[in-house]
Amino acid sequence: MQGDAAIVVSDLVKDFGGTGLLGASLTIPDRGVTAIIGPNGAGKTTLFTIVTGLVRPDSGTVAIAPAAGTLAYCPDTPVFERWLTASEVLDQSASLARRRSSASNAELLARCGLGEVGSRHVGGFSRGMTQRLGIASTLVTDPRLMILDEPTSALDPVGRREVLALLAELGAERGVILSSHSLADVEKVADTVIILAKGRVVFQGALDALLRQQERPVWRIRTHDDAATLALALAKAPGVAMAEAISPTQVRVRMQSMRDGERTLPRLLAESGMPIVEMVLDRPDLDDAFAAIVSEDHSR
Repeated sequence: MQGDAAIVVSDLVKDFGGTGLLGASLTIPDRGVTAIIGPNGAGKTTLFTIVTGLVRPDSGTVAIAPAAGTLAYCPDTPVFERWLTASEVLDQSASLARRRSSASNAELLARCGLGEVGSRHVGGFSRGMTQRLGIASTLVTDPRLMILDEPTSALDPVGRREVLALLAELGAERGVILSSHSLADVEKVADTVIILAKGRVVFQGALDALLRQQERPVWRIRTHDDAATLALALAKAPGVAMAEAISPTQVRVRMQSMRDGERTLPRLLAESGMPIVEMVLDRPDLDDAFAAIVSEDHSR
């Protein structure tokens, strides 16, 4: 999901002796989920703290569109006064921001998976509960833009799934900007991906476009019969660059081009006379795409 530009960053520099941001330029839409990913030290948290006004850059500009409205930031390890209840934390956040959502504290806590603990003191919360409370404390200000640094890092698998569903839901209403080291999580919710490496943006665009950019003409073929025999037959065929049996019933085939795979490979399989259960393009995931782009950048 794409929207109008909410944040435009131009040539941003915050140099911590060779790390930080070293000339980053990027645009963040006002709707949908934008994931900012990169190796450790790439400048993700530095970018967040500059955009939110917590840190001043050495040079460069950050422009937030007036129509983007309010912005709320939740760090990767939110901390609250231990003697406050969860509901009081939301009251405090709304008071400090001088802005409050029309939803009640109970509704916001329930939306973040804390519906039963509104009256409990947060000093007894687990790290995952505290992370959920951090998201709720941003929502209570009803921001048009939310910046969430590692919002799923402390969650168990069930909690991660619930929070990812919440982030996707929020992205339909407003702009959600997040960072995460879990690229599997990013792949589930992100509309737009921005990759930082060595303080600069090395990719920005739609997640689907990024994955298509990394597609290779490689297919996995599953058969009931001897995969080794099928691999041997395919390896000798025109248009096939490589064929290997990767299990007793699976063959991995790399064609010389996507066109050869789409047009020639089905015919070759039919001519083999072997029963074919499945033919699937071996699509790259975000881990593959990220590794390829970052490796390419480091080789320059």
